[in-house]
Amino acid sequence: LGQGNNPAGTGTMTVQTGGTVNVGSTQGPDPDGTPENLNQFTYNEGGGDATISGGTLNIEQNLNMGGNDPGQAVNTLTVSGTASLNIGQAVADVMDGVGGASLNGQASDITIVGGDASVKIANDLNLNADTNLTFDFNNTAVYDFGVEIGNGVGTNNRVNANGADLFLVNEPAGFFDNYTGDIILLTAEERDGGFGNVNKFDLFGTAYMYTDSVGGNIGVYGLVAVPEPSSLAVLGLGCIGMVVRRRRRS
Repeated sequence: LGQGNNPAGTGTMTVQTGGTVNVGSTQGPDPDGTPENLNQFTYNEGGGDATISGGTLNIEQNLNMGGNDPGQAVNTLTVSGTASLNIGQAVADVMDGVGGASLNGQASDITIVGGDASVKIANDLNLNADTNLTFDFNNTAVYDFGVEIGNGVGTNNRVNANGADLFLVNEPAGFFDNYTGDIILLTAEERDGGFGNVNKFDLFGTAYMYTDSVGGNIGVYGLVAVPEPSSLAVLGLGCIGMVVRRRRRS
């Protein structure tokens, strides 16, 4: 997808309810037992758009969001409804140094709409400071967004935020005021070598704090309520709210 393959356009793919797209031998290892290196879903340059509003997208190896040149639209990925995005699932040869099976989002917009959607990534979630990761509550009470990281056979699975912007949008009116429990954004398997640090998300949205240990469970990444923030913190949250509202209108 993207302007690298289609200079005059953007390149789009939509998977709807009942549809299935398989990239590579996602239902098991190759018959000859050797790993593949090119079974990837890749955005070339900017302007690519993938929307999974239902059905399933299976990718044997990496989903590469890529970057965009100046003047090009960013690449977007949206997972919503009853959709399932599976990166490196049920593949025996996915491990560190053998192709890999990660979601690599760079200079891109990634949106997970809460409800019945599911995202499973065998190895890493790699982002950077030019990426927006948005968790959309879709005006419903969502407590677990169904995103699982690092449940493959590798030993170096990590969430690498690298300063990516984390947005929380469309929560029900009064939801954060009335709810005092945990909200799980990402669930991460702890492998033999331990699990990597989140390496800083920039959070925009609510009086909640992003944490890498929800309820004391290492490897579960989510939100916990911030008790009685100071006046300085309240002022900061007010400014953050302005940023989110501006983004929604745009």
